[in-house]
Amino acid sequence: GRVDLVMLDPLLMAQGRRARGTITLNAAVAGTATQPRINGSVVLANGDVVDYGLGAHITDLAATLQATGDTITLSQFTGKAGPGTLGGGGTISLNGAMPVNLRFTADNARPISSDLLTAFIDANLTVQGEVKGNMAAAGAIKVRRADIRIPETLPTSVAVLPVRNPNAPPPPPAAP
Repeated sequence: GRVDLVMLDPLLMAQGRRARGTITLNAAVAGTATQPRINGSVVLANGDVVDYGLGAHITDLAATLQATGDTITLSQFTGKAGPGTLGGGGTISLNGAMPVNLRFTADNARPISSDLLTAFIDANLTVQGEVKGNMAAAGAIKVRRADIRIPETLPTSVAVLPVRNPNAPPPPPAAP
C-alpha cells in the first residue's frame, strides 16, 4: 500500500509540526506475537519534516526499512538539513532483549534555524545495546558554527485574550 503523509496534518499541525512524503509498504507478518516474523520493506520518498516551534526542518528525506524474519534493517536514511546532509543505517532485532546497532551521521547540517538559535553540525554517532537492557550512545558531534541570539527585551507577561462564545448567555451587567 501507499500512504501520503499529508493525512497526518490534523494531528501534527495542532502541535506546530508538518510532515510530507510518501510511504510505500510491501510486507507480510507471520508467526506469533511473541515471535513475529516480518518480511518486506517500507520506503519513504520525498520526505519533508518541519517543527515550527523548534525551527527544525529536514528536507529530501528518503529511507528504506527492510525486514527479514526477526531483524529490521535501516538500509538507507538520507536527508538535507540546510546546506548539509544527514544519514544513517543499522539493525534492530525483534528477538530476546532486542539488540540494536544503529549509526547516524551529519555533515555541515543545519537541523535547527530559528530567531534564537542556528547551528551547523557534523556528527558521527552510534547507538548500540539492547532495547530491553542497556544501551550506549557514542561518537562525536562537532559544532561548526552556532549563532545564539538573546533578545534585548523579554515580554513582561503573557497576554490574556478574552474569549467569547456566541452561544453563551450574555454576562451580567456591571454593578452601578
